[in-house]
Amino acid sequence: MVVRFIEKKTFEAADGLKLVEPMEAVIAIQACLPILNLGLDWYRNWETIVVVPRHFAQTRRLVDPAGVVHESKEVDIGRSWDKGPVVLSWEDVEASGWADGAVNGRPALHAAMDPKSWQVTFLAAFKDLERRLNKGLRTAIDSYALESPAEFFAVVSELFCEKPHPLRREYPDVYELLAQFYRQDPGKRL
Repeated sequence: MVVRFIEKKTFEAADGLKLVEPMEAVIAIQACLPILNLGLDWYRNWETIVVVPRHFAQTRRLVDPAGVVHESKEVDIGRSWDKGPVVLSWEDVEASGWADGAVNGRPALHAAMDPKSWQVTFLAAFKDLERRLNKGLRTAIDSYALESPAEFFAVVSELFCEKPHPLRREYPDVYELLAQFYRQDPGKRL
C-alpha cells in the first residue's frame, strides 16, 4: 500500500527543503496506517503532498455576522483541503514518532455503522474533553482537538493509531467506533 501511495501521489518540497525518498516513505507509511484496512481509495480526492521544513504561520481572516473583520495569526504543522493539496511540516512529521467526506468530524461511514451513534458518541466525548480541560484535568488527548469536530476526529484518529491504550481507557466508545471505521484494532497490535 505504501508503494502504491508513493506512486499515486505527487510529493513536492517547499521553502528550501530537500525532499528525499526516505522522507516520502515515512510520510506514506504514516498516511497508510489509518487506512490500512480501508484502501487507498479513501485518499482519491487529492494528489499532492507539499512538505515544508517546519511549522508555518498563516493569517486567517473571518468576517462575523455583523460585518466586523477579525484577523488572527495561527501556526500550523499541517493543512489540508477537500481536493488537496496536503501540506505537512517535516519537523513535525519527524517529531510525531510515526503519526502522522466533508470536514465535519464524521467521515463517510461504512454501511453497517450508525451515523447517529457516531454523532452522539463523538459529541459526548468532545464535550467531556472540553469539561475536563476547563477543570485543568489531565488527558491523553491534546487540547487542539477542541478546535472543531473535524480536529477532534483528526486528533483521536492519530492517538488511535499511535497510542491506542490511553484513548481506549479515556473514551472506550470512541475507540470502538474508530476500530470499526478503520477496520483494525491497534490496541491488540501494539
